[in-house]
Amino acid sequence: MPAVAGRGLLINQFAIKGAKYSRRPDIILFLNGLPLVLLELKNPADENADIWKAFDQLQTYKEQIPDVFEYNEVLVISDGTEARMGSLSADTGRFMARRTIDGVTIVRWGSLMNWKRWCVGYWLRFICWISCVILCCLKMTAR
Repeated sequence: MPAVAGRGLLINQFAIKGAKYSRRPDIILFLNGLPLVLLELKNPADENADIWKAFDQLQTYKEQIPDVFEYNEVLVISDGTEARMGSLSADTGRFMARRTIDGVTIVRWGSLMNWKRWCVGYWLRFICWISCVILCCLKMTAR
């Protein structure tokens, strides 16, 4: 059976219905139909909206629409000037800014669009790689 690897779809304001609430996360990256990356963004022009308000919004989503996180790999929060990423179970101390290869220097994004491009490209490359690994394993077991 042929497999299609690396199909990605980035959706803005995708409505998700939970048991009691409907919510619309800012951006969800679907890879091969699975919602693997969720981005919560805050308006940089709003003085009351900082990166931690985006983190708080993720906590609300976890309570009210938990199904979207079943396959989640990465959560991204941003206020337009700062962006951090973490895992589903990460607390505020584990949401980290992207660093350079030396592990010390923090990457400063020229714009949120650069962050989106990097995130999409990274996960598309990852899903292509993992799809190739799975296909190789399937071919080996079919022999």
